[in-house]
Amino acid sequence: MTQQKKKGKKTGTSGRYGARYGRKLRRITATIEARTKQKYKCPQCKHNTLQRTHTGIWKCTKCNHTTTGGTHTPTTPQAQITQRTITQTTTQKKK
Repeated sequence: MTQQKKKGKKTGTSGRYGARYGRKLRRITATIEARTKQKYKCPQCKHNTLQRTHTGIWKCTKCNHTTTGGTHTPTTPQAQITQRTITQTTTQKKK
């Protein structure tokens, strides 16, 4: 049984592709995978324990809260824009 080589700092998780597919596509893949595997803040308990379980499904390891969101991040960019406009309009109405 052969031992697998450790991936370098420069290549990261996309080092498994070797010299295939081009540098740009490997870099895009590495950034997407880093965002996907990163832990995010749970909307329920406010701890950095939200992890991706399946495509678009995020589960908190602390409070077991399950939520849906984007494929690679818990909230999509469009949802963030919508949430921002809602909070702005509600604060303007209160004034």
